Amino acid sequence: ERKENQKGLAAKFGFSLSLFKGNTDIIRFNTDLRLDFNFKTFSGFFLGNLTYGEKNGDSYINKGFAHIRFIREITAHLMVELYSQLEFNHFILLKKRALGGGGIRYRLVHKKNSAGEFNLYTGIGIMYEDENFKSSSGSIQKTDSSLLKSTNYLSAHYKSKKFELRSVTYYQTDFSSDRSDRIYSDLKLSIGISKRLQYTAGLNYRYDSNPAPSVKSYDLQIRNGLSFKWD
Repeated sequence: ERKENQKGLAAKFGFSLSLFKGNTDIIRFNTDLRLDFNFKTFSGFFLGNLTYGEKNGDSYINKGFAHIRFIREITAHLMVELYSQLEFNHFILLKKRALGGGGIRYRLVHKKNSAGEFNLYTGIGIMYEDENFKSSSGSIQKTDSSLLKSTNYLSAHYKSKKFELRSVTYYQTDFSSDRSDRIYSDLKLSIGISKRLQYTAGLNYRYDSNPAPSVKSYDLQIRNGLSFKWD
């Protein structure tokens, strides 16, 4: 979700590291980057995330993604957008997921007062997706695919002086004989500690009606950490 009414650039960076040594050796790190841009003729944002973890020398999580979105306002409520994303997730046997698409974006609610600002959006679009999978030990590899998909979302953003909440839920489906429906939901909370430092918490949910063999249809992740804000 882009930042409302803020011209120029704004960035937020977060990093966390966990290390355990002794009876169990565990290392895990996570990094997040968000860059918002808002100019006279267009706006948008870039998101990046990388998570890696090892237990006793074997990786148990290795995933990352990068997403960029450009938005052009047509009216006060109607916008068009273009986006692209690159993703990998070894935990669900996904070697690479590359996509690009576009659509329309409509602002359903816009409220602003002395307490804060709230915006609610919906989007409808089309994207082209290319996926490559790997097989796990003793399992059959899911077939690589290149598909045209329908993608729809609902997003909300509330911001006050010390508190910020962002939420977005995507529903994506294709029209092939081996149809796959997917839901992606992301919730992020930020609470100001100081002018630049924030406590952050997040929840991420992913559902796939047609996952790779030996992979569950859903994943749920809860995160806590700190982030540094620049604007």
